This record gives sequence, structure tokens and C-alpha cells, in this order.
Amino acid sequence: MVERGLLANRAKYLATEAGLDVTSKVIQVVGGRGAYKDYPAERAFRDVRTATLMPPTVDRMLEAIGKSALGLQEGMFRFGSGPQGA
Repeated sequence: MVERGLLANRAKYLATEAGLDVTSKVIQVVGGRGAYKDYPAERAFRDVRTATLMPPTVDRMLEAIGKSALGLQEGMFRFGSGPQGA
């Protein structure tokens, strides 16, 4: 079950980063018109940007992915201050 969550975090992180990269480049290509609400590029950028803010946020996803890569348990550290009970 935990592995599915980690895979979901990785997938969402990669999708949002790719989406932000692509939509940012599209807005640069179309210039100032990309910021107008009449253009699909603005809506795509806004939708992808919103996805980065919805739970889990990009920071929490990266934290979970990093802990998994390092083999750390989820409850091993509290607020990044050190081992529990210390």
C-alpha cells in the first residue's frame, strides 16, 4: 500500500513538473498573449500551477520520495529536527 502512494507521488511530481515546463515555454512562445484569459495557454498554466498546490504539495511529495530513496521510515523524523524522542 505504501509503495502505491510513493508511485503516485512520483507520477504526480513528474507530471506537474513537465506540465509547468511545457506551459511556461508555450507562454514564452506566444508572448504576452499567453497571459490573456482568452488563450488556452493561460488556462493550461493556471491548471498545472494549481495542481502543484493541491495536497500533497510538491514539497511533501519530494520529502516522501527522498525518504523512500534513503530507506527512512515516515515517522522517523519529526519536523526535520531529529530522531523522535530526542
